Amino acid sequence: MCDLLGMSFNLPVIPKYSFKNFKFKDSSNPDGWGIAFYVNSVAKIYKRPIKASECKLAKRLESSNKIRSNTIIAHVRAGSKGGKKYKNTHPFKKCNYIFAHNGTLNITKELENLFKNSQFQPRGDTDSELVFNYLLKKIKGSNITSWRERDYDWLLKELIKINRYGTLNILLSDGIQLFAYSDKNQHNHLSYIRREAPFGRIILLDVNKRFPNQGYVNIDEEKDPLQHGFIISTIDRTGKPTDENWTPLEGSNLRVYKGGELIYSRVNNFPRERKNIRILNHITLSRK
Repeated sequence: MCDLLGMSFNLPVIPKYSFKNFKFKDSSNPDGWGIAFYVNSVAKIYKRPIKASECKLAKRLESSNKIRSNTIIAHVRAGSKGGKKYKNTHPFKKCNYIFAHNGTLNITKELENLFKNSQFQPRGDTDSELVFNYLLKKIKGSNITSWRERDYDWLLKELIKINRYGTLNILLSDGIQLFAYSDKNQHNHLSYIRREAPFGRIILLDVNKRFPNQGYVNIDEEKDPLQHGFIISTIDRTGKPTDENWTPLEGSNLRVYKGGELIYSRVNNFPRERKNIRILNHITLSRK
């Protein structure tokens, strides 16, 4: 099962409130937590195979400025495949990519054949790491260095192919972009909000459940007014992270964010129909 949290912003963010709130989803996700991000374009990761709210490291990170990044992926785990171990705890990091998965795949002989012969060997026992290894193999094999529209289309097709074998929400980043894919049946409703000034006051709903009337945050007092971007989260199993209006992604939707802007969004509708493709400039017309 599990829950996901992702962020893409134009300026580096310190996710202390988002992470503090997210870690309290561990009542339904007791098998581990992790948070991955980039410092000077290098992937960093903190994770432990224990409940986030009971972990001293998670508590320290919540109150420090150690995590400061434009792109962040976090995960709390309810293990469905693989034991409660560090090597099975998300996010995963390889070749400067970071990855987290929500869902469960049925590892059939057909899927085993799809995943085999990867140069990236699994360190743990999860279906999630097999997906990550497969995607890295395909990315490296395609020699993708500068992503273009056709590369995003190709990745969407690969994700749709894997999604046939079970439930699949993923967050993936190469340090420049954040890729978010929503399960074909909208399992756990991967959703998003856009944050920009004026930010206003919000309620951290998971904090508020544990500590009534302590989840209120005036974001205008915390954020740079020039900061803007997107937050992505699963919302069905454990509820919305905040009282904001979260928008669910459509089934089989791949969205790509860069520097706090949505640069690609497409729903499964092959063969190509131009009316169903939304490619946005890195700087939107409204900002020119």
